[in-house]
Amino acid sequence: MNTAELETLIRTILSEKLAPAPVSQEQQGIFRDVGSAIDAAHQAFLRYQQCPLKTRSAIISALRETLAPELATLAEESATETGMGNKEDKYLKNKAALENTPGIEDLTTS
Repeated sequence: MNTAELETLIRTILSEKLAPAPVSQEQQGIFRDVGSAIDAAHQAFLRYQQCPLKTRSAIISALRETLAPELATLAEESATETGMGNKEDKYLKNKAALENTPGIEDLTTS
C-alpha cells in the first residue's frame, strides 16, 4: 500500500468514526441542523396561533408545571455548560421567568 492509498484509507476511517450520529426528526426537539429546527419552530408557531385561548392556557400551564421541578437542574446544567454565572442566580432567573412571564392574560378577543 502506497502513501496515497494509506492516506485515503485513514481519511475514510476517520470520516466514518468522527461523523455525527444520524439524528432523526422523529425525536422531539432534536434536529439535524439549525435550518430544520427553525422550520419546525415556524410550523409549531403557525399551529399554536390557530389554537383557541383555552388550549394555549392549558399548554402554558403544563409547561410551568413540568418545568418548575426542573429549575435547579436546568440552572446547574446551564452554569456548567456555559461556564458563566452560578447556579443559584440562574435558578432565581429561571424561577422569575417561569412565574412572571405572561400567558394569555394579556390577550383579548374582539
